[in-house]
Amino acid sequence: MAGEQRAQDDKRKALERPSPPAAAAPGRPPVKPSPATARADDPFPTIAPGTLNPVPPQPPRRRPGKPRTEPPRYRCLRCGYLLADTTVERCSECGWQIDPERLADWYLGDEEQRFARAVWFVLACLFTHLLALLPPLCLPARVATAFLVAWAGVVGRSGKQGSVGSYYGIAAMVAGGIMLLMAAAASSLTFYTADAIGGCLVLLTMLHDANGTPLGVARGSRMAALALLFVTPAIAVACYTLESAAPPAGWTSLFPAPYTPFGFVAPGVLAVGVWAFAWRTLAGVQHILFRQQDL
Repeated sequence: MAGEQRAQDDKRKALERPSPPAAAAPGRPPVKPSPATARADDPFPTIAPGTLNPVPPQPPRRRPGKPRTEPPRYRCLRCGYLLADTTVERCSECGWQIDPERLADWYLGDEEQRFARAVWFVLACLFTHLLALLPPLCLPARVATAFLVAWAGVVGRSGKQGSVGSYYGIAAMVAGGIMLLMAAAASSLTFYTADAIGGCLVLLTMLHDANGTPLGVARGSRMAALALLFVTPAIAVACYTLESAAPPAGWTSLFPAPYTPFGFVAPGVLAVGVWAFAWRTLAGVQHILFRQQDL
């Protein structure tokens, strides 16, 4: 009885013992066991390298505001003509003397992102001007406009410290501060005067590079902005004079109290016109230098 029990135990142990690998045929290399045939009760099975599915590497994400990695398409900063060869001395279209360092500042730096942000700031200013026409939203809209003007000056002067563009940006920030102080004033003349001046200063800030050199592709717009910068105070003085000299029972009495013709309507229209001109100029420069496609 004990002998039969011992024979069964030996037979069971023989079945549980792993069988030796089969002998390789003559002239053939030995066959290695597959990892899939490893014993299920092995707590640390051996896995051959490459049997697991590796995770494909993810491409690095581009950070916001980081310059693009594809080759830039250089354009003439005076006429916007596509420069196929930057090693030549002059543009074949307008004769502008090519400056490779200046082109690198415009196309390898943050100018494209700066222009995109400036365009959105100008559009936001136009929207807040529309909100200021509603009496309940007049004060919050004016405060928001003042902050937008000051922040647009900060964005425009970034990377231009010590140049003419930086000084224009500082002046735009000062104009935004004056607008913030005059947002709750009874007369809107001072607010809208500073508003129009701030729009001209923001535009002039964006049309100068880090070296203080003006952008030739918007030469006419830059001259118009300079003219408006000096004409706006004269228009404000004329509006103040006409508003003070207008008789109380005259035709100006047809307008409601907050919307006087020379204290609100005329300077407000001037400010909106300046900001619309700034948006048109910046969007045009952005299209010519960075978004224009050649067929």
